Amino acid sequence: MEIKLEDIASVEEINRDIVYDISVQDNHNYFLDCDCDILVHNSSKTMDAFHFIYMFCDQNRATPLKVGIFRNTLKDCREKTYDDFKTFLGEKILNVYNPNNARRELTSPDYNLFGSSVEFRGLDEETEQKGYDIVFVNEALEISNERKIDGLKMRCRKLMLFDWNPKLTQHWIFKYEGRPNIFFTKTTYKNNKHLEKSIIAEIESKSPWMLEDLHLPEGERRPHEENIKNNTVDEWYFKVYGMGIRANRDGLVFPNVTWIDKFPDNLDKIGFGLDFGYTQDPSAFVKVGLEEIKTPGKKSNIYLELRIYEPTKEATILFNKINLVEPNIKDYRIWADSADPLMISDLRRMKLNIRAVEKTKGSIVYGCDLMNRFNIHIVECKEFKAEQENYAYKTIHGIQVNEPIDNFNHAWDASRYFVLSELRRFYLNSMK
Repeated sequence: MEIKLEDIASVEEINRDIVYDISVQDNHNYFLDCDCDILVHNSSKTMDAFHFIYMFCDQNRATPLKVGIFRNTLKDCREKTYDDFKTFLGEKILNVYNPNNARRELTSPDYNLFGSSVEFRGLDEETEQKGYDIVFVNEALEISNERKIDGLKMRCRKLMLFDWNPKLTQHWIFKYEGRPNIFFTKTTYKNNKHLEKSIIAEIESKSPWMLEDLHLPEGERRPHEENIKNNTVDEWYFKVYGMGIRANRDGLVFPNVTWIDKFPDNLDKIGFGLDFGYTQDPSAFVKVGLEEIKTPGKKSNIYLELRIYEPTKEATILFNKINLVEPNIKDYRIWADSADPLMISDLRRMKLNIRAVEKTKGSIVYGCDLMNRFNIHIVECKEFKAEQENYAYKTIHGIQVNEPIDNFNHAWDASRYFVLSELRRFYLNSMK
């Protein structure tokens, strides 16, 4: 019997000879986007998303499909997602992996699945503009810019599947919840009946509250004395992986900011920072202001306002946008990313007062530390808020290191360029 998308009927129990159970383990969330209603049940992890793709290709041997599996970068898609796919096909699960069906495993992997083509690609390398019957985007919260999937949405003929852990509170993908033909679901480890007892124990050891109190408001829950005594409590981890609740990640680079409605007047210094983005990543143009506080022991204030946040392919386009949002820009200095001297040179010829920031080894960490020595106030906007809630320090094998991730940082980089170049000497002088 051949199963087609139109046979996947609803989220209710239905009478079918064959029903596919799409599950995404380890408390992933996901949504499906297609032209018909959708049946989804018991979501759990990426392996079971692969199971759906496997069975769907099996049932469509007569009409082979083109499947695209994506992650934010080709490197992660190849080394993590494709590796998971091989594990799924391997002897521990299905035991059907055939190396003769695989191509380019060390570069851009493809796999022939019952005649259907399954391609593994990174959104940073997605330039071929191919069409797909099914698209699966793994770990969607790694993708900071929705524009990276706009083309895929237009070129996906049947169904899109996204999965993620709810480890952020602000992300563009959350706005899809409630739209027609989209099913959003949330699961926790309790939905996975196959989960090993040792994993369940590890998750539950992170809970700061008694497990039987989780249905109560947070303020009414009893503390989990044993977990507290054993020093295993991790509230953020348990909220995300145990309860499926969206929560700010730990280790934020800028955890303490104040959101304001308007950039203030009469500041002691004003200028701009500029981080370049061309096709997928945005150019970020940030207005930065300093309010000096001369009281000993008190931090001075910096104010940030995001003025431009969109890709700009060439200098003329960027120049016009800057002049549109800041008509008096020639009265101010701009500090820009030194990685593109040609763009800076072109903008300088257009009479902008623009300079390249000096980058040295360790300047990112130093610049972030310098910014945190001020009180940071940001004019509220969704793009800057998303960066603030997602820009965090890297973790390696679960251990946080003193190096930020290279993501959710466009507005922050622009701000840092100005602070490093204009306010470093001010701060050092204020400490004398």
